[in-house]
Amino acid sequence: PSEVIAVAPTDSPATIIANAANVVPSARQLAWEQLEETAFLHFGVNTFDGREWGTGTEDPNIFQPNGLNTDEWAGDLKKNGFKEAILTAKHHDGFLLFPSKASSFGVASSSWANHQGDVVKNFTTSMHNAGLKAGLYLSPADLHENQSGGRYANGSAAKSVTIPSDPSEIVNG
Repeated sequence: PSEVIAVAPTDSPATIIANAANVVPSARQLAWEQLEETAFLHFGVNTFDGREWGTGTEDPNIFQPNGLNTDEWAGDLKKNGFKEAILTAKHHDGFLLFPSKASSFGVASSSWANHQGDVVKNFTTSMHNAGLKAGLYLSPADLHENQSGGRYANGSAAKSVTIPSDPSEIVNG
């Protein structure tokens, strides 16, 4: 058994199937599989505006999670058998659930908690206190910073790119 078995262009379907039966997960993959269930929590400006998709143009001040109780989240997750949860710390709209100097679009721009709120810190503290693993999702897309005058993390100018769909356009296949 091996974590990786190369497939050669000359391998027959029978050879590929036989080799696939000998692929085993890495220790890290196995540890993740043994968690069995992971919760994925979406929370952000769209929790408060009634829309499914953010545009990056929402008023950050609509984010008002008064009564936020991440200890309750962690307790409910644990009670229901979860061992890990992932929080969307920044979704495609660009709204940050943690304070950051990199963007004006986030909790620090909301009057919630006197501009000092930090959902990520609350979440991770609650999860760890409950003995659960905490993960964070940060979307690479950012519709807020894509607006006129927006900036990218490394200060580079925006440039148009096309993701190739024709295999002949992809370097090394």
